[in-house]
Amino acid sequence: MRSTLVMISLGLAVGINPVQAQALPILKNGVCPIGYTTQGNYCVPGRQAPVAIPKLGVCPINYVTQGNYCVGNQRAKPAVIKSGVCPSGYFTQGNYCVSQ
Repeated sequence: MRSTLVMISLGLAVGINPVQAQALPILKNGVCPIGYTTQGNYCVPGRQAPVAIPKLGVCPINYVTQGNYCVGNQRAKPAVIKSGVCPSGYFTQGNYCVSQ
């Protein structure tokens, strides 16, 4: 039991987290989300920018609408627009495939 607690503490200390979405450049469609800057046809995230994905219908859980984008909070998991069946490790949520 003691070794389990040490491993859990060590995991927390080194920052082992569940899968979280990462902010990446996205195609510009109107005004870029907060924390992003325009570079040509793209919205490019700043250092502290939240993840943003194109809005297509209702945003996935832990994402909110911001213009033509869905912007994730700290609990947002990676999500992509659905095209056919979602890949392994993802589930369907509206028009999106969201990481499990």
